[in-house]
Amino acid sequence: MKKQKLIWLDTVENPEGQMELIIKYRGSTNEENAAVLLEIRDKNNVLLKEKGELRQDTARVKTAVFKCQGVQCWTPENPALYQVNIVLELSDKNNEKTYIRHGQKLGFRSLKRQNQQVFWNHKPVKLLGICYREPDSKMENWETVLRRDLELFKAAHINFIRSIYYPFSEKMLELCDEMGFWVENTAPFYELGQTKKNISELPHMQKEFETAAEELLVNGSHTSVLLWSLGHDCAWGVNFGIIRDRIRELDDIRLMTFHLPMSIPEEEPQMDVWPVHDIDWRLPFDKTYDQMVIFHTPGAENEIGYMVADADYPAPVLHEVWSPIVCHNRDEIQRDPGIRDFWGKSIRTFVEKSARTSGCLGGAVLAGVDEDGSFEGLMDYEWGILDVNHNPKPEYYHLKNAYGAASKEAYAELENENSVVETKINCFRRQNEIRNTNWKIQWTEDALYIENDNTFYVFSRKKCLLKEAGLIQKQGKKVLIKGGPFLNTAGFLLGKWIGRSLEICSVDGAENVQIKISGTYENTLDLCFYLTIFQNGILETAYEVQKLFRHMPHRVKAEIGISSGGLGEKGGAYYVTEPDRIRIVSQGCKVRLEPAAELTEGAIVDNLDPRINYVGNWIKMEDYCGNLNGSETLSNTAGDYAELRFTGTGITVYGPWDILYGMCNVYLDGELWKKDMSQYPPKVDFPGMSRGYEKRYRQILAEVHGLEEKKHTLRIEVTGTKEAKAQNTYTSIDYAVLEGSSYTGGFKMNIAVDFNYPRMVRGCVRRPDVKLIPGVRESFRIQMLLEEDK
Repeated sequence: MKKQKLIWLDTVENPEGQMELIIKYRGSTNEENAAVLLEIRDKNNVLLKEKGELRQDTARVKTAVFKCQGVQCWTPENPALYQVNIVLELSDKNNEKTYIRHGQKLGFRSLKRQNQQVFWNHKPVKLLGICYREPDSKMENWETVLRRDLELFKAAHINFIRSIYYPFSEKMLELCDEMGFWVENTAPFYELGQTKKNISELPHMQKEFETAAEELLVNGSHTSVLLWSLGHDCAWGVNFGIIRDRIRELDDIRLMTFHLPMSIPEEEPQMDVWPVHDIDWRLPFDKTYDQMVIFHTPGAENEIGYMVADADYPAPVLHEVWSPIVCHNRDEIQRDPGIRDFWGKSIRTFVEKSARTSGCLGGAVLAGVDEDGSFEGLMDYEWGILDVNHNPKPEYYHLKNAYGAASKEAYAELENENSVVETKINCFRRQNEIRNTNWKIQWTEDALYIENDNTFYVFSRKKCLLKEAGLIQKQGKKVLIKGGPFLNTAGFLLGKWIGRSLEICSVDGAENVQIKISGTYENTLDLCFYLTIFQNGILETAYEVQKLFRHMPHRVKAEIGISSGGLGEKGGAYYVTEPDRIRIVSQGCKVRLEPAAELTEGAIVDNLDPRINYVGNWIKMEDYCGNLNGSETLSNTAGDYAELRFTGTGITVYGPWDILYGMCNVYLDGELWKKDMSQYPPKVDFPGMSRGYEKRYRQILAEVHGLEEKKHTLRIEVTGTKEAKAQNTYTSIDYAVLEGSSYTGGFKMNIAVDFNYPRMVRGCVRRPDVKLIPGVRESFRIQMLLEEDK
């Protein structure tokens, strides 16, 4: 390929500590002599005007060096730029002269790598980064969108932007120069040798790699570019050496990296920076980990299962993707949006650990903006701190807080692991005010009644559970609790509760009443609840597992990393009618509310409910891994349908997603409401999860609200069609929830005394495994609030 004529400007610091401007020109072999006229301006004055000669540097490159006194150095905090104008006077063998004019904005800096550290103007580089795919230039107002993205990044204390999939445009690099961002600029090759054919080994593809190198260089020498990346998610091939050599022909200052450096033969020149992706937060941040092993089957060299590449040369480590956005954790986001807050602590952990590790350059979060389908169909990649409309998501503010603390060098220790939700109140503020010690306790054939002048409790003797509880007010009794306690074990399905005994243990000096409940969650565990009722509306709930019949959830191999197993939450739960009238007294507990249709009889229509009329070849299948009541009903015969007649104002239909499932049509009152509703799992992020991750239970298949309150008919009809990658065409129904004046509903208040997000497997911070241990008693306190306490 014929090379373009290029002018390359760069800056260095000479041994005397003075800044120098280097001018390189790559032109024609016919050009023998070259002179250069240089002019450097700041906003107000001409700082330097000088003429010099370009000397032959290599066979194709001529170089001139000028000393520049009085210039200010460029930093992300103060991106000082100067206008540099040059005129090249070129003479050929016949002494015919041509002139080339070139102007650009340039910042002055020194950049040096020493062992495992990189120094920018003599200060160690610490990168607080984001991975970013800039908007398509065909987008309307793309420059406005691009600038706004960068302004948001700057406000979030981001100082490093890593390109993904293809190089940045010249406009993007100019803005990074102007606004103060370090940049990793990437060649337009990705996944070669992994999911795509490795064309970097084919001799006839050399021209494509030559072109890629030229496209990187033709945008000019930008001060913001700290790193050249030769390929994204690629294994090495000889043609990558072409990009390396072409860049080095003009630029011997900037650093170079390659995503899978372990694939580079030792005979080849090695990279300046070693990249690591999805590191586990417990591992050292200055080790050269082998990404090719992490992305496949981990070894057993450490507790985490990651292999160390053990490079025999000192290289600074850059975590090109660390603690990525939790879009990967589909179940846990659905269960608990608080995972986003926990991720904020995760990225804070990475930032602080990076700051303490001299061999670590820092890292970048994946990613800047959610994908919109404009690049190779990446429609559902919700991996950004900005949404598809380029507006901040909650993760943006968490990243801003984490990076802001780092930018101010406030590397404080993380908060106590158990203080994620901390409610500091005086638990007994009203206890000193309430002196009533007259408990009224009454047993009947069906129930146990306990009350004082302030609160009341009704227990079912049949179920051995609290039926309802609340406050005694002048206008009468107000019910605030409508059932409980229940064991809260997110990620561990319990069997049906069977109560065995309900007894009063003691009335301790008439100050409180202590109750013991024993029972079993069928085929799961034996359990005792210990409830202590206080005078001031406080209810302490303790639980102790007596015997386990099933193992706790085990570790599961995910695409990158290993799910730690164990529970998502461990604690208790109550059905409540007014959550704002229930206060969590215990410190360190995490509270999560979810709708509780169970509070109204008939609101839940299970797949086996006789109100559903199945027509055709429907099959009942038991699956206790996540379905309500452990079953679902399926058909893959086109034309089969399930029909439900109900009276109300709305309905929500739930069912699983699975790789075996296809599409159906949904009709409401005879009208087609939802066409080709698919139950194939959408690809939120990368494919390749373990089989146990692919079936998604209790997903909303269809919902409608605000109907006129009258009789309606819902019909779900099997089409026998499917998405391209689905393996069958089944339609599956789990249950439906009805809405209307007859279904008042309420909430289930889940109180976790311990919790984890075990599926945050792509490097994110996780808490220690959460498990139920027989013989260990744990407790929490809630308080029903009087009106004046709200």
